[in-house]
Amino acid sequence: MKQLYVILCVLLLAGKLSARVVSDSVTVFFPVSRTELRASYMDNEERLTQFVSQIDSILRMKPEPTVRSIDIFGAASPEGSYDFNRTLSEGRAKSIMDYLDGRLALPDSAVTISYAVRNWDALRRAVLADSLVPDREDVIRLLDSSIVEYPSPMSVAQSDRLLQSLRNLDGGRPYRFMIRNIFPALREATLVVTFSQRMPKPLLARRVMPRLTDAIADTLPEHIVLALPEPPAGKDIIWALRTNLLFDALAAPAIGAELYLGRNFSVQAQWIYAWWSHRSRNFYWRIYGGDIGVRWWFGKKARQRPLSGHHIGIYGQAMIWDFELGGRGYMGGAPPGAAIWNRANLGVGVEYGYSLPLAERWNLDFCIGIGYVGGAYREYIPMCGSYVWQSTKNLNYIGPSKAEISLVYRF
Repeated sequence: MKQLYVILCVLLLAGKLSARVVSDSVTVFFPVSRTELRASYMDNEERLTQFVSQIDSILRMKPEPTVRSIDIFGAASPEGSYDFNRTLSEGRAKSIMDYLDGRLALPDSAVTISYAVRNWDALRRAVLADSLVPDREDVIRLLDSSIVEYPSPMSVAQSDRLLQSLRNLDGGRPYRFMIRNIFPALREATLVVTFSQRMPKPLLARRVMPRLTDAIADTLPEHIVLALPEPPAGKDIIWALRTNLLFDALAAPAIGAELYLGRNFSVQAQWIYAWWSHRSRNFYWRIYGGDIGVRWWFGKKARQRPLSGHHIGIYGQAMIWDFELGGRGYMGGAPPGAAIWNRANLGVGVEYGYSLPLAERWNLDFCIGIGYVGGAYREYIPMCGSYVWQSTKNLNYIGPSKAEISLVYRF
């Protein structure tokens, strides 16, 4: 009887060993509004290198393990629109899968993809762990009440209402803190590989496309705990280079730059320079100067990604010009010999524009400005090999003073 008992224990133990499960996971993070996996961002490279090494070690175990499941989860921070966040979440899940596909021999037939359109669960955990969040108890209470009131997954309208409530809480003070210090850690993708040992390895006759599971919308499966690293010390720097195609078409190259400051504000500056001349033909086509301004962005596109959509702003201008096409010439500003701000025609104005996304990094920005330009300009005529001054007139102009169709590259 005793021998039978020992045999049964050995068989049970052997059964447990044959069903042994081994798993490992990796979480990577993405810049705002981005789906491409950047190894240099945060500590992604270190995480991925360690993960690949660990999976290689598991695959070398004896007896040889079999891949049981590959779970991939993409997530986005809450601030974007629901449709755009869904695109981000799915794109981030696909990015981590594509990155590892060429580095690990894992069967696609075991892959399941799901996503968190707005990463509410991870946000709640992060707020609980950070005592510096302004009005922290109110934020937690708001999140908890919404999770209880709205069974998972939330509908689009329910998720939108929760987001708006967070934005309005205490004039937006907690929300602004979370954008800077918590949201960067919510833009993530996690891959979990589960192995089983002492089970027959499945035969894969062909490459099978992974199945996409979209039943999970606002929360992740309970068995997945996404990592929440320390947020980066500074926020992402978003800026753009631009060229005004209207000036380019007039042979007056224009180059500009724009820096996103956060809270839907940006600053931009533009410089124009053309110094074409042909003295023998009395031809002058000269202009140099520029403008600088502040913009406020609004609308759906602006919420989806910075430096896109509608914008309004104010700007200041300084410009010197000299145009002569074979006859009477016109020179704006004082003759050479002083600094540009003492010589130029100066102006201020208000603008409205719309920046249309063309591709992930390319926009086409349409803008028109109305304002005041003041200063002086001079009329002259070519005579006997010289340029004879005719008159000096004051310039007091009110009307359209800025026009742009700019090609923009966003970084």
